[in-house]
Amino acid sequence: MLRSILSPLLVLSLFFAAAAPSVAQEGKVLYKLGLVLDKGKKDREIAEDVLNAATRAFFESKRFTLVERSQLDAVFTEKDLQGFLGKGNKELSDVLGLDMLGIVAYTTEQTSAGTLFTIEVRLVDVKTGGILATLTSERSDYLTPPSAPRVAGKALFQNIREAFPPFGSVVKVSGKNVIVDLGSESGVKKGDAFEIVQEGEQIIHPKTGEVLSAEMIVIGELKVISTSPQLATCKVTRGDSALGSIVRFKGRNSILNKTIRGIGGVWDRVKH
Repeated sequence: MLRSILSPLLVLSLFFAAAAPSVAQEGKVLYKLGLVLDKGKKDREIAEDVLNAATRAFFESKRFTLVERSQLDAVFTEKDLQGFLGKGNKELSDVLGLDMLGIVAYTTEQTSAGTLFTIEVRLVDVKTGGILATLTSERSDYLTPPSAPRVAGKALFQNIREAFPPFGSVVKVSGKNVIVDLGSESGVKKGDAFEIVQEGEQIIHPKTGEVLSAEMIVIGELKVISTSPQLATCKVTRGDSALGSIVRFKGRNSILNKTIRGIGGVWDRVKH
């Protein structure tokens, strides 16, 4: 079953995330996410398949680490989910270190082409209870609409990847050519443009003492000349690059409309 397969991987990813030393851990923004199913769903077998599909979609996007469901279940054992979120407190964040909670729902509809299966995930700020974004498995480029959770999960993954473009790192430098650890599995293709960025000086709020997000400064650009599943070979078109430099897709931004602190001390903002 998918849960038993994913569980060790999720534990492993959480271990490395917790051990990441500040920005030095490749500067990749990760959001710590917990996924729960909308309590209104009664078909337990389908609901489990949907939650598994959504879990895999977020996990494979490489922009999220996920807490295990048993941890969430323990927190909510004596707590109603909607009631908890309505209070606008941050207890869940304090307990599990979450950035967001994903509330998963699904719908089925009979159409002339057959059954249409849709997964929807509302990303909720655990500190305020406010909805940060909503992601669904709906896509216009699917010739055959998803008719099962597994297929809908693949479509959801595509939308997550587009909504949260991954950050990468320069892993090899050879003259004007560099290799980046983002490949076709991350949606990279020949001709794509990357920006080389570095985190600017952090600012401390003079009244609250809170460490504010540091601006991500563009110091160079790359153009992809070839790809493999996990790597992209690029040509430097502007500036310089060094081993370990942070790269991101040029012109692609996160859908989040507010700043959320990522694991490892890095901040991801819509404008950067």
